[in-house]
Amino acid sequence: MVTLRPISERKIIEDFGLKPEHHDFAAITARVRVWFNRGWRDLAEPVTIFVALLHEGTDVWRPVQARPLGENLFRIVGVEADVSDETWQFPPGAIVRCERKRFSDGQVGMTAVERAEGG
Repeated sequence: MVTLRPISERKIIEDFGLKPEHHDFAAITARVRVWFNRGWRDLAEPVTIFVALLHEGTDVWRPVQARPLGENLFRIVGVEADVSDETWQFPPGAIVRCERKRFSDGQVGMTAVERAEGG
């Protein structure tokens, strides 16, 4: 288990100017721990999901690598291609909820439909 409290208390005080007498550091630390465990700890191997491209004039889906987090949640890792001219619905690093979709070519894949809390 990762212990965040000593580090986070110092960082919260130094970086944000919050004082322990006014804020519940244990609750803040617990929330950060949940975020960390859900998003970064025990990472599974990447899989392919599809993210909608915006401003394309028609439905266009970019296959991207993402790490499964459970409960249809995935953290978008990115792609190994030049995507500088694309606008993704969700950026790399985002935690998204996915649903199965059948595309016009008959292929079925997991598509990102919404950003999950903390992602």
